[in-house]
Amino acid sequence: MASSPKEKPVAITGGSGFLGTRLAQRLLDEGTSVVVIDVTEPEPSVAARAIFRRADIADREAVAAALTGCGMIYHLAAIVPISKQTKQGFLAINVAGTEHVLEAALQEGAKVVFCSTSTPLYTKPGKLPVNELTPKTPGYFYGKSKFAAEEICQRYREKGLAVAIVRPRMIIGPGRLGLLEMLFGWIRDGKPVPLLGSGDNLLQFLDVDDLADLLCRLGKADGERFSTDYNVGAKSFSTVRADIGSVIERAGSPSKIVAVPRLYRPFLLALNALNVTPFSAFHINTIDQEFYFDTSKAEQNLGWKSVYSNAESLGRSYDWYVANIGTIQTGAGHNKRMSAIGLASLLPPALSAFDRMQAAIAALATFLATGLGLSPLAPVARGTVGSLLALPLIPAFLRLSLPIQGLATLAAILVSIGCASIAEKRYQKKDDSRIVIDEFASMFVTFIGIGSGHLAFSLCAGFLLNRVFDILKPFPARGAEQLP
Repeated sequence: MASSPKEKPVAITGGSGFLGTRLAQRLLDEGTSVVVIDVTEPEPSVAARAIFRRADIADREAVAAALTGCGMIYHLAAIVPISKQTKQGFLAINVAGTEHVLEAALQEGAKVVFCSTSTPLYTKPGKLPVNELTPKTPGYFYGKSKFAAEEICQRYREKGLAVAIVRPRMIIGPGRLGLLEMLFGWIRDGKPVPLLGSGDNLLQFLDVDDLADLLCRLGKADGERFSTDYNVGAKSFSTVRADIGSVIERAGSPSKIVAVPRLYRPFLLALNALNVTPFSAFHINTIDQEFYFDTSKAEQNLGWKSVYSNAESLGRSYDWYVANIGTIQTGAGHNKRMSAIGLASLLPPALSAFDRMQAAIAALATFLATGLGLSPLAPVARGTVGSLLALPLIPAFLRLSLPIQGLATLAAILVSIGCASIAEKRYQKKDDSRIVIDEFASMFVTFIGIGSGHLAFSLCAGFLLNRVFDILKPFPARGAEQLP
């Protein structure tokens, strides 16, 4: 049913983005008059039925003009972590922009729903699940900017403005790209899927349709049911490994989840600092952490309950990605397709290549070990953190005399075999096809080099290869399930 002419339209800042588009569609389908406020035009399904007012949220006068005559405002416009904006950028949009909206709303006598964030506000939640009374410990520029915006909301509540604060978990669903585009691309192409940590942590998401439903319900609420805070997320969720695994199974993909040891977190953070990876420090530091909300307040006050589980929503997102892969275009906000994936996109093919290389060397090493009668003493080799400490020793090692280098190499082999034997007893596993590969590989390179007359190069290459294999052994897809 069409809205009455006397009813004021509903405004959506950031209405051309992922969530804004879905909310606008939902409101328009209900017969509500909608004003989309954004710097980018909305998609055709919304543009044909809504009013579009172009405005930069950082421009106070433009915001005031765009919100003229509106009775309800959904403030969704924001800069998100994946954008890797500067501190000034976060402050201009997420903080100052929010105050511009609330200031205009106070002049118009309108109600405001502010869409905040979740994990960046609770970097040290203490205990789970997090609820609306959990003390906030904001982190990163993004989290601090959203926290500052919430404080502004509270200040305007004290001025008499009706303001609701919604803190959704990571929003996913059909049309959601961002980092999920990279994940879905790996799965579609059957490549390994690297995952920092074991993936056994519980991590809650939220489907865009479930969030749009909550926002519509909230818009119809009043009094204390409206002007309060709501933490919302999926009611049903599992571990990150299980939820991503469900997408791999749904796709019928040969992809394997590769558990990347947390040891590599500093390396990923360094890549982020160099701006050569699409991941932000926030993503790198939180993907392996448990985090989920208690959603009972929204369920009790608004009669809301999420429909989709993590797995179902990820599956819907993947199906949409596959169906639209040829027509995906650059848009605004979360709809923006990454033009450059960065170094992280090279990781899956690198893992596959390393996996094949390890298999070839393993076959050679098995042959050599069997011929030398070492097979019973050469079970699965496991990477060690101590390998990193050996890297600075390479120059000192090369200064030693050749006999001492030989004795040091022999000692390293014996120690490695001994440690592998202990590991075999501890984990009660034995697999002679995966023996102490790195030691045999370094010996092979070293002695080939010596035979060619390149002693210094061969010793360096052999020793370095030994360290590299020690560090990287947990990476290959076939070894992911064998990690302790």
